[in-house]
Amino acid sequence: MSQTYQPKKRKRAKAHGFLVRSKTKTGRNVLARRRQKIIRLSMLSKKNRVDKKAVERIFKEGKTLNFSCFSFRFILTNTPISPRISFVAPKDVAKLAVKRNSLRRRGYAVLKKHIKYFPAGLLGVFVFKRYQDDALIIENEIKNIVNKIN
Repeated sequence: MSQTYQPKKRKRAKAHGFLVRSKTKTGRNVLARRRQKIIRLSMLSKKNRVDKKAVERIFKEGKTLNFSCFSFRFILTNTPISPRISFVAPKDVAKLAVKRNSLRRRGYAVLKKHIKYFPAGLLGVFVFKRYQDDALIIENEIKNIVNKIN
């Protein structure tokens, strides 16, 4: 005797998958809400992240602090803007883009708590040296960096 619910991956994807959702207006709204939830939970706002031109400038002119998990490259400017910090996960740290993005998201989630302790006018980039699953280790290293800069 078979059970009532017989799970089938293909049937589920045909009913609730991305392509079905993207065909209707309400389905696109569902996808948009999912994206917003991910962004809200893990990312820093754009005003607190460094743009590409500033990243290039940081790598050319910036100072470096090295730690076990990542190195922090930064420039202290005299402008009264809020600190702008980004994360970089090179391919030698994690081969898959999904892993690199999750690593960056984890870094942004931890940084969100400590961004207020960084000095105003700071432009910085965290470059991961190795893959780190534990958010507590990332948090401790960010605290150490804040102490060294201030």
